[in-house]
Amino acid sequence: AVDRASGELRWDLAEIRARSVTDNVVDLLLSKLRRLSRRTQVAVAEMACLGNEVETTVLASAQGSSAEEVHSALAEATRAGLLFRSERGYRFLHDRVQEAGHALLPPEERASTHLRIARRLTAPLSEEEVAERAFDLAGQWNRGAHQLTDADEIAAVIRLNATAGAKAKASAAYASARAYYASAVALLPKDAWSTRHATTVDLNLALAECE
Repeated sequence: AVDRASGELRWDLAEIRARSVTDNVVDLLLSKLRRLSRRTQVAVAEMACLGNEVETTVLASAQGSSAEEVHSALAEATRAGLLFRSERGYRFLHDRVQEAGHALLPPEERASTHLRIARRLTAPLSEEEVAERAFDLAGQWNRGAHQLTDADEIAAVIRLNATAGAKAKASAAYASARAYYASAVALLPKDAWSTRHATTVDLNLALAECE
C-alpha cells in the first residue's frame, strides 16, 4: 500500500499474507503438474502460453498435431481436475493453474516456445486471416521477438504489430495500441530512419499519438 502522507510504499500484513498464499498455491499446483506424464506437461505448458481458454483447433495448430492427439495429451490433466474440457476446447479451472502451467517451462525456453507456437499458428493463414487474428498472433511473436534474426520474419512481425496497433487505436484502446507500436519500433533496424524512412515515421508518429 502507498502511504498518502509520505508517498512511500508500505506492505501491510494482509497483503503479505495474500501474496504468500498465492505463491504457495502456484507452487502446489506446479508440484501436481510435475507428477503428470512428460507429454501432458508439454501440452499443458503450451496451452498456458495461449491463454486461459483455448479452442481445440488452435491447440492442434500450436502443437503441430491433430485434435485427437490434443485430447489424448490433455486427458491426464483433465482427469486430475486441472483442466475443463468443453465441446470447443479446454480451459484452466483457475488462472493460478495457467500460471503454474506456464511455470513448467524453464525461463530460458519460454521465448523460443512462444516463437514456435507463433510460427505454427501463422504459417497456414492468409494475410487477411493474420490481420483478423492480429492481437493473439502479435502476443505470441512479441514474447520471443528478441530472438528473431531472419530479416523477412522481423519485417512480417513489424507489420503484424502495426496492424494490431491500428486496430487497437481505432477502438480507443490506446494503452494496448501503444504496446504494439512500441514493439514494432523496437524491431526496426538501427538504420531504419534512412533505409525505411516512411515506415519509421508512420510507426513513431502512431506511437507518439498513443502516448
